Amino acid sequence: MNAWPLKFRLNDLGVRQWLTILVVGCILPLSGIAAFLIFNFYQHEQIRLISNAIHQAHSIISVVDQDIGRTEASLKVLASANSFVNADLRAFYPQAAKALQSMQADSIVVADTAGQLLLSTSRPFGDALPKSANAPLLQRIQKTGQSGVSDLYIGPLGNRFIYSVAVPIKHHEITQLVLSASSTPAPFSNILRKQQLPDSWRVSVVDSSGTIVARTHDIEQFVGRKIKPTSLQKIKAAYEGSFRSERLSGVAVMNVYSRSPVTQWSIVMGIPLDEMTEGLRDTLYWLIVVTIVALSAGLAFAWFVGGNIARSIIALIRPATAIGAADILPIPPLHFKEARQLGRALQDASNISWQSQVSLREKDLQLTQAADAAKLGIWIRDFVKNEIWASDQWRVLFCFSATEPIEIGAVVSRIHPDDLVAVKCAMTTLQPPHHEYDLEYRIQLPEGGIRWIASRGRIDYDSAGQELRLRGISFDITLRKQVELDLQQKKIEIMHLSRVVMLGELSGALAHELNQPLTSILSNAQAAQRFLAKDEVDLNEVRDILQDIVNEDMRAGEVIRRLRGLLTSGETQAQSVDINYLVSEVGKLLHSDLITQGVELRMECAAALKRINADPVQLQQVMINLIMNACDAIKAERGFRRRIIVRTGFYDANNAEVAVIDQGAGIAPGSLEKIFDAFYTTKKNGMGLGLSICRNIIEANGGRIWAENHPGQGASLHFCLPLCIIETP
Repeated sequence: MNAWPLKFRLNDLGVRQWLTILVVGCILPLSGIAAFLIFNFYQHEQIRLISNAIHQAHSIISVVDQDIGRTEASLKVLASANSFVNADLRAFYPQAAKALQSMQADSIVVADTAGQLLLSTSRPFGDALPKSANAPLLQRIQKTGQSGVSDLYIGPLGNRFIYSVAVPIKHHEITQLVLSASSTPAPFSNILRKQQLPDSWRVSVVDSSGTIVARTHDIEQFVGRKIKPTSLQKIKAAYEGSFRSERLSGVAVMNVYSRSPVTQWSIVMGIPLDEMTEGLRDTLYWLIVVTIVALSAGLAFAWFVGGNIARSIIALIRPATAIGAADILPIPPLHFKEARQLGRALQDASNISWQSQVSLREKDLQLTQAADAAKLGIWIRDFVKNEIWASDQWRVLFCFSATEPIEIGAVVSRIHPDDLVAVKCAMTTLQPPHHEYDLEYRIQLPEGGIRWIASRGRIDYDSAGQELRLRGISFDITLRKQVELDLQQKKIEIMHLSRVVMLGELSGALAHELNQPLTSILSNAQAAQRFLAKDEVDLNEVRDILQDIVNEDMRAGEVIRRLRGLLTSGETQAQSVDINYLVSEVGKLLHSDLITQGVELRMECAAALKRINADPVQLQQVMINLIMNACDAIKAERGFRRRIIVRTGFYDANNAEVAVIDQGAGIAPGSLEKIFDAFYTTKKNGMGLGLSICRNIIEANGGRIWAENHPGQGASLHFCLPLCIIETP
């Protein structure tokens, strides 16, 4: 079953219904607990009553055993009379009759082992006597040789229910006769009546065969009748206990019994179940009555209180609703303290809301005026409602009319095609936890031309990470971009002029570089003329001379190519560059000048170094500048210290490193960072632009540059640049 409908139904319940549930939920469990405790108490009381009844039944059966025991003892004493021992029954008869007066018996009988009566005090001596009907007892005595008591049977002389207590008379350990005392069960009824048991109880003396010997009620009706076989089976299962059954009259009772281990007779007490549970029924009845009364009173009170609460809450709805509109409504009379406190709080909240809305309108006006003054356009895209709201200034920036609906497709169509991919990529990356964006892009104006726009904002998500709204501001940065482009052009021109100045400084060495191949070309051309002036021309010699002319021309052309590369002006053109090749090219370009200055240039290039992505002309400018600065640093040194090492290698897994190492005086510790600042110089005639330009070039190519002092002597300047992700041939 779906739990949501149930939840919605519970949410629809009012205060009265919830208070009703509360009352029922409080009273019914308490009543249930009380019923359980009462039931548990009566259970214990029944157990105690049954235990007491068993103890009382045990006491009664003990009294029965004592009476039977006294009769048995009297018979044993009588059996020792001389007349009986001498088998003089005539003389024994009066003795037996006299002994009978002190015994709880109706007659004394002597019988042989076959059951033939030889003497009975209930008949004159010598009268003919029948055979005994108590054969089971005679057989048991003859078999065991022990005294015993019979079950209830009908006597052969009086034709009424009697029982017998008998002792064996032995001769040479063989039972010859049986001396017994017979009695009606009336004395046992007297014993039961003396116990003063409740009149509703039915107590019976039951013999070992399940025959009722005596009873507290209706003796004539029940004496001699058998109890139920199931009841007899339970009695014989244990000497004491209890079980439920029905009386012979059909009344349900709890039977409590105690069985004698001597006679196997039992006392059975029948306690009516109605009597045992009467108190429980009455108590539970009154508990139900009290529960119903309490529940009714509680429900009525809950309904009354719930009505007051509901009316108070409903009365507060209109004032609470009015808060949203900054209205102040009077609070109606309420029925309880908390509602009155809430009413006062609503009044305070209404006043605060009114003041806040006034302040908010003022701030909104100020914000709008500030945004208009700064020409900031504000926009919000609601993903849930699929709507876009924009301020008037934003519409002006993006060339939308004041009433024109704004759709995301129309906004995207205005973005310059060259910037569209970058904008879409930036917006796609807005995923939790990235909430903010900062973009600069161009839009195409309907009348022609472009406008640079800067947009900043953030995106809001719900708890599940779903987009809720995107909000931001946009403003025109066309003028700033134009200034930046102009500044960039000036930087390019400065770097170009720096290279020209640098070449001016190298002009002597470069002239020497060009003079050598030109001189060689001239000498070879003159030699060729001389060979051609001879009568016999050695063509092989001429060919060698012409090949030398070609080689020297190519050498001069290579020098000019390097010069043209450095003199080229233009924007940064990043491409895949072999840094080792670039370093060797710079070495060739500076070769003559370094020889002139007496400086040794050593190249230590890592063989497995990958290509980098940078502008090669600008990197040559950086390398030349760093090597020439190193030459200035070792100008005063002699011998092996006039050596410069250019080393390439891996800075880390993603960057290549180039280091220019000298063995000069080093850099002052306080100047390690300042040397890259514009117009900062330690040279006498320096301008302080060389290293500043180097830093701008390296940072423009995505790297960084720094300086270090060596522990011994000298310094090194390092720069690192990103390696190409994909190698190019």
